[in-house]
Amino acid sequence: MKKVDLHIHTVRTESDARFTYSLATLKHYVEAVGLDCIAITNHNVFDLYQFNEINESLDITVLPGIEIDLENGHMLLISDNQELELFSEKCQRITELISYPNPNITLDNFKAIFPDLGRYILIPHYDKTPKVKQFVIDDLSNFITAGEVQSAKKFINTYKQSDDLVPVLFSDMRMGENITNYPFRYTCLNISDCDFRSIKLGISKREHVSLTEEEGNDFIEVMNGDVKISTGLNVILGKRSSGKSYTLNSIYQGAGEDDVKYIKQFELLESDEGRDKKDFDDHISRNQSDVTERYLSLLKIAIDDIQTIDLRNDDYQLERFAKSLSDNANNQTRKDAYSKVALFSETLFPERDSSSLASLISSVQNLLNNLEYSPIVEKHLSRTSLIALHADLVAKYKQEESDRRIKRFTNDLILSIKSSLNVKTTLTPIEQIDLKQIALNRVKVQRFNELAELVKLDKRIDKKELYGYSVVAERSRFKNATELQRVIKRKLSLVEAFGYYDDPVAYIEKLRESGVEDSEVYKLITKVNYRILNKFGDSVSGGERSEYRLLRKLNDAKNYDILLIDEPESSFDNTFLFGSVNSIIKDLSKQMPVVVVTHNSTVGSSIIPNYIIYTEKSQTEDGLVYDIYSGRPTDKYLYTKCGKSIENYIVQMDSLEAGESPYAKRSADYETIKN
Repeated sequence: MKKVDLHIHTVRTESDARFTYSLATLKHYVEAVGLDCIAITNHNVFDLYQFNEINESLDITVLPGIEIDLENGHMLLISDNQELELFSEKCQRITELISYPNPNITLDNFKAIFPDLGRYILIPHYDKTPKVKQFVIDDLSNFITAGEVQSAKKFINTYKQSDDLVPVLFSDMRMGENITNYPFRYTCLNISDCDFRSIKLGISKREHVSLTEEEGNDFIEVMNGDVKISTGLNVILGKRSSGKSYTLNSIYQGAGEDDVKYIKQFELLESDEGRDKKDFDDHISRNQSDVTERYLSLLKIAIDDIQTIDLRNDDYQLERFAKSLSDNANNQTRKDAYSKVALFSETLFPERDSSSLASLISSVQNLLNNLEYSPIVEKHLSRTSLIALHADLVAKYKQEESDRRIKRFTNDLILSIKSSLNVKTTLTPIEQIDLKQIALNRVKVQRFNELAELVKLDKRIDKKELYGYSVVAERSRFKNATELQRVIKRKLSLVEAFGYYDDPVAYIEKLRESGVEDSEVYKLITKVNYRILNKFGDSVSGGERSEYRLLRKLNDAKNYDILLIDEPESSFDNTFLFGSVNSIIKDLSKQMPVVVVTHNSTVGSSIIPNYIIYTEKSQTEDGLVYDIYSGRPTDKYLYTKCGKSIENYIVQMDSLEAGESPYAKRSADYETIKN
């Protein structure tokens, strides 16, 4: 087995966070991890002088490479150690084509620079951001060797999918100064030699790649290689102050904090019931805000529409219209040559709104373009009919647009002529207003008032289930201005506006006058609250809030690469742990590495872990020594990395049952009670 890391950065570019390259760090990293081969793959650049220095300084295989921003994804291209000058020239062309802040090389340019792709190792970001686009992978499929993934979890998931690329896991490390904590992300290859040909062949075969040398894909190394953990479920045991939490923290820091879900000891317990309940309710509301947005989305559209209506302006137009109509009727005797012209009293042509027709065309276009559901669509509507319908609708749209342009031109001409005639006559013309739109505005206001009152009525609007608990969303009326203040979270005086709460249109106007943004008004019509209910349908108690928080965190853990839990029994009773938590943790461990610190048999043994880690503190002549033993639950002995051993039975009995004697006594007591 050979350990390889083919993704290492030694030159800082604009794609990197700041670091100062250190050859000493690189040497120490290679030695600490025990690597047999590395590749230098800097962003869009290859430094030949630096590469030669690294190659001469290390006693392992060092391959030249480059990480290219290819069609907005990252592609590793790795070469052999031959013709370095030519490789450097090709990389220089990549460097010249790259521009920041949006570095990118097109696929055509990439293939033009590297026409002989078969001689390289090509590894795209596969299940790792920024991913190489699928069309690029399809185009280069004959040359792609493997696919780089982000974590051990993604390695295992990809490894199981035979249709996916062969997964590889690398450090993607910046070799900066003063780095002592290494990520220990590498790939083991079942090959004898570390020459370029063997490595290319090794990483192209699924059966040749693994996460560890001896244990295949069942384990990964953590804590700078001092400890290995199962890619399934791990339990850390040990006495008080023996290094359990230290071990967990070290795994957390070494694995990359953004990739780890860490549930710390006591963090779920309530300290102040009133404050914790408020924080809990606020947290639930934030997490469920998407429900609020979806529910109020149609109300928001109605409010946006109603805010364009100005009833006072409509009334003003009606008054002017009525007055002009009266004046015109009373002064018919004053008609002159100008006012007798037909165009003087001509009305404008109404312009047809084509938006609904445009929407209909778009809908038919969607039916034609959709591939996923095309069999269902074509079962009822033939493609030929849809194409004909689309053509007819487009023709109709063009006709209506032509008519609209003609009417607009004619209306402009009429207005120009009427304006000239008005100047020359003494007869008052009749005001031109859109009576239909004014009437429609009044209907809209009436319907909106009805809608606003309806959404204030108490009603449950959403319900979600999570492990026996229910998250319910309920709407109701706002009771005072203080409740409005909590929604917008800004200091505004809303007391006056709230006085108009039962007159929706006036209320909206007052909210805007009070400084509420137009984009926030819709949130202040109806109040949306969230509650967590237990299995009996009652609001949760303090203890149940803690249980729900844990279940929620466990549910969120699916989005991370590693799950760490520190002594869950410190916060919860055994019935809850055994009935709810254990099964969830076990299911999660089938997808990702899970590490649990415990001293409780309900978690430690009932959960049936894949691997046990035992921490021990001892006093020696040289001072305190912390040892970490590990092994499978069925092993007779657990071992440290340096070979020290301890009997597994004693470890589990002392850690989980407080010793053999108390365990035997409790067993006898339980038997007596039972009988």
